[in-house]
Amino acid sequence: MTSEHDRDRLITKGKFEPLRGLLDQSEYTEGVTAEHKAELLAAGLTEELLLEYATKKSNLFALTGGRREGQVDSQMATRREVEAITAAKAHIYKLRQLVPMVVRRTKATDMTAAHIAPSGELRRSSPKIAEHLRKIRNLVVKLETGLAPYFGGRSPTAVHDQIISDLADANRDQEVKRGGLAPESLELYEAKGAMLEIIEDFNRIGRIAFPGRAEIAAKFNKDILLRARGRAKKAKEDGEQTVNEAETETETKEVAG
Repeated sequence: MTSEHDRDRLITKGKFEPLRGLLDQSEYTEGVTAEHKAELLAAGLTEELLLEYATKKSNLFALTGGRREGQVDSQMATRREVEAITAAKAHIYKLRQLVPMVVRRTKATDMTAAHIAPSGELRRSSPKIAEHLRKIRNLVVKLETGLAPYFGGRSPTAVHDQIISDLADANRDQEVKRGGLAPESLELYEAKGAMLEIIEDFNRIGRIAFPGRAEIAAKFNKDILLRARGRAKKAKEDGEQTVNEAETETETKEVAG
């Protein structure tokens, strides 16, 4: 039976491994092990270890379906947050364009366009955006009549409040996904860690089983998984770059306007 310490260690080991890459790596390692089984058994591999490998591999594949469902749920929460942030930023941009004109036309001498500007960079931070929206709410209330013609028949204050509410709800959903890992997620992380650990053990045996035969020893590697890690890292970096580029474009338009 796995101890609590070992379970935590395996969860940590497997948490951030790309699932598809690990599944493909497990297939490859199983294949190269079967190809050189006799030599590996002579070098210390046992039938018990082979059975353990097969069990861990089957367990990981069995848990894959649950992971896909969890990914969909998490992606939906992330998408809701992105949409809420985008809507909030568009609302702030709209107010920044309208307020100077409305202040001038309504002769609201107790306020200026500077009141609508954020005190610092908002970027894509939903807490910062929500805080800024709450700070400028009174301004929207005071300029309600002057802003109303530009909100398609809706109350500017009501729109403002709804955006704050949507942003808070989306952020709450996302924080739940980030902080509250479901038991099935932990089970998958543990299975990934266990699979990776036994792959590494098989590779260790494979590398000592063929002295003077480097071309065979070299087959016992994690190249498939390493490539998958690289792709996952690049995809994350590309995604962050896309968000930053979009943010920069929006801010440039705001300054130019």
